[in-house]
Amino acid sequence: MSIPSPDRFYKAMIETAQIAAGGGNRINISFATVIAIDTDGSAVIQFAGDDGRAQKKYPAFKSYSPAVGDRVMLINGVIIGGWTPLLIGQ
Repeated sequence: MSIPSPDRFYKAMIETAQIAAGGGNRINISFATVIAIDTDGSAVIQFAGDDGRAQKKYPAFKSYSPAVGDRVMLINGVIIGGWTPLLIGQ
């Protein structure tokens, strides 16, 4: 699998968001950090700018396996994937 161009990646994210919104045009993108893994394997997240954990569980794509410390992107309340931040110089 090749890495998509920025334009193709953006279009794929918009298409994913529209599907998650039930075909609607309203798209809400937010970012969070995985702060724990629940007993059922779901991610416990803390939204960027918030002080505590999110009060509800958010669904994630089946292909994403959360890990503590991952940064995640949510589109319309669905975790679409995550990444582990790289620290330059380590």
